[in-house]
Amino acid sequence: MKLKGQYRLVYSLDNVKNELVLDVELKQRESLFKTGENLWYGVATLNKKPYTEEDLTHCVDAQLAAKKIGRELLIKTKNDAKKKKVVFRIIKEENE
Repeated sequence: MKLKGQYRLVYSLDNVKNELVLDVELKQRESLFKTGENLWYGVATLNKKPYTEEDLTHCVDAQLAAKKIGRELLIKTKNDAKKKKVVFRIIKEENE
């Protein structure tokens, strides 16, 4: 179980460099627990802003969650660029 994970993607759209940084952190619940409830929950931030599109209440590995969400964002960005007929290139992709 890893408590912190990060996915970093540096890409270009028509030779304009962009960066996407997704951080996922597991935090321990402080309230009373119900039977069968997870002790940990995930919190994600995308470029220093809260990311709530993914449900991380049952997350047990922050690194795997960051990689999964990051790959989904990569595919979404790639498809948006294709629709707009913009040149999309990956410069650097990291998963820590």
